[in-house]
Amino acid sequence: MPSRRSVRRTIANYRALVCAEQGGGRYLAKNNNTLLRYASLSQYFPAMRTVVLFRQPIFHASSLMDMHLHFSAEQEKGPLLLDLHELVGAL
Repeated sequence: MPSRRSVRRTIANYRALVCAEQGGGRYLAKNNNTLLRYASLSQYFPAMRTVVLFRQPIFHASSLMDMHLHFSAEQEKGPLLLDLHELVGAL
């Protein structure tokens, strides 16, 4: 198992690369799975802040339907997207 220092360094390097690529100084993870990692990430980065945004339900439902239609059409082209979603637990 990697050391705590090694994990922190790896995550910090990743964040720095993303920030450098985007030209900013803050790392923003717009990913619902980040909440699943909150407990462990906050141990490595105690100054980490989390903001959870809530949308109006009708707009959220509309967005989910749009994504469903999009991904359904993409999956018709081949199994790769379905395999990817299964791999990352998005189904």
